[in-house]
Amino acid sequence: MYSLYVDDSSQDHPTRVGLGPMFSLGGVIVSNEIKATLEHQLDAICEQFGFPIGEEFKWSPSRKHWMRSHLTGPVRDAFFRRVLLLATMHGVKAVVVAEDCTANYSRANCQTSPQDDAVDLLLERADLYCRRNNHSCQIIIDNPSGNGRNARILTKRIKLLLRDGTKVLKFKKLSNDVMTRDSKTSRLLQLADIITSCSCARICGESRFSPQLFKFIVPMLLRHPIHDQIGGVGLKIHPSKYTNLYHWLCGDSFYVANKTQMQLPSPFQLYYANPNQPPAEIA
Repeated sequence: MYSLYVDDSSQDHPTRVGLGPMFSLGGVIVSNEIKATLEHQLDAICEQFGFPIGEEFKWSPSRKHWMRSHLTGPVRDAFFRRVLLLATMHGVKAVVVAEDCTANYSRANCQTSPQDDAVDLLLERADLYCRRNNHSCQIIIDNPSGNGRNARILTKRIKLLLRDGTKVLKFKKLSNDVMTRDSKTSRLLQLADIITSCSCARICGESRFSPQLFKFIVPMLLRHPIHDQIGGVGLKIHPSKYTNLYHWLCGDSFYVANKTQMQLPSPFQLYYANPNQPPAEIA
């Protein structure tokens, strides 16, 4: 049995030239056999770095969070690295979906909004992974009471898609019984926050903190079982004109979709020669 801990992130004004506002949904897939051990060891890391008991960690802490002012600079970077390396050591897998919210883009699975589409794409990838490993999986998200209207909407979207499936598949390994937990009491939801938010920041061009830490996330991202690519599997960026970012961010040298292989970077997509400046004639 697996558990998928889910969190979301967004960037209204990406600094990477050519991107519109981005919505990201991501999560970590953890074997239930190691959940308690992993939570305990994450608690131990927090204690070593001085976190008060019950204090959560986040990628972008607000003023009310202890780590905002007490865990800064290289020390915060070292903390995040310890957390990500521990997760990797325990075989935690990650999947992140990012959607350009610009209104004129068609959705990958014909959903009515980028948020619905991201839920659709995330659940598809989690279900396919669980099918390959012949394990069922329960979804756990942040408690709506602690995260307001957005969390309640996300919960509803996930439950509807689990019930109805997508145009591509019906979910066979994902449980319809969605659990909610307060992220303050779940180190694994906090881990999902780090992975989703850091990945979103890296995609959007944040250059101060995310590049060095995203390198520790890449080994956790799901890969295609045959082609070994991350793009479109563990990291999905929609629309497809952003395919070259899989090369620059994850190191993919090709992209396979619908039995067609594309060498990366491709001159027919954005960011061919430079991940920061798309060619004007394509953009």
